[in-house]
Amino acid sequence: VAPVAMAAVPTDKANALLASLRAVTSRFDSSAVVGDEELAAAAATMRDLRMVLTEFPSLPPTSVPHASAVEQQTIARSAFEQACLLAVRAGDGAALERAWSQLVPFYGDLARALGPSADKPRVAGLYLLHLLVSDKLAEFHCEMELLSEAERAAASVAFPALLEARMTEGAYNRVLEAASSPPSSLFAPMVAAISAAVRDDAARCAQASYRSLPVDAAAAMLHLPSATALREYAAASHPDWKFESAPAAAGAASSSTAAAAGPAPRKAGPRVVFPASSASLDAIPAVPVIERTLQYANDMERIV
Repeated sequence: VAPVAMAAVPTDKANALLASLRAVTSRFDSSAVVGDEELAAAAATMRDLRMVLTEFPSLPPTSVPHASAVEQQTIARSAFEQACLLAVRAGDGAALERAWSQLVPFYGDLARALGPSADKPRVAGLYLLHLLVSDKLAEFHCEMELLSEAERAAASVAFPALLEARMTEGAYNRVLEAASSPPSSLFAPMVAAISAAVRDDAARCAQASYRSLPVDAAAAMLHLPSATALREYAAASHPDWKFESAPAAAGAASSSTAAAAGPAPRKAGPRVVFPASSASLDAIPAVPVIERTLQYANDMERIV
């Protein structure tokens, strides 16, 4: 009986600190402004809460049997979930990974004893998105496999899963479309990082595939809202892109002249001109590649 009575005081203190943290983190998903001073105070509260948790004997890795073990472990799980939310809000990926690693035993071996956590889908979704931003795809899929079907169906988890699927397909436009509607504002900073990376990849593909594009088409390809936004993006990320106005098309030519001239002239309008690639397609040894491919096909036919 004595140990339970001694543990009641830190448990009460931990609950009070948790309530203070939740008052801040509950506003992360809304449009409410959380100032830097308030975030600093929440970080200090988290440090105090971690100190209190050191007085709980039932926590992993020791997991000493205790009459209040379930209560202590539930408080610790909630504390580490709050630590994850604070780390995401602060943009501290290393702190997020540390807090998640502390959560793993509570979501694994202790999950049945503690019951479900209402915050798990949101925290898991944020961690999955962090792995996606960090290009840790192996860890991403491992964590997905550990989630239940119900947890995977939650909007916070389904969102990074959808982004990963679209990125695997190489459907950059669908990635940008999906990224435009995150589950909450807490996802926004990491989503912005993914959108920027995907937009850069799409821009490199466009530059390798075209000599120039109409400004409107290029903006639509990169999911930028206007020609002005395209110019700002190019100035920041691709200063070697040039913008020019194409000359108006000349009057209709005769059929023989058009046939000799080749494709129809481009439509008038502003265009973005990409720099010539240093690795020209002419440098690809096309004939040897075709010969080897045909020889391989013939060899396979004889084998079969």
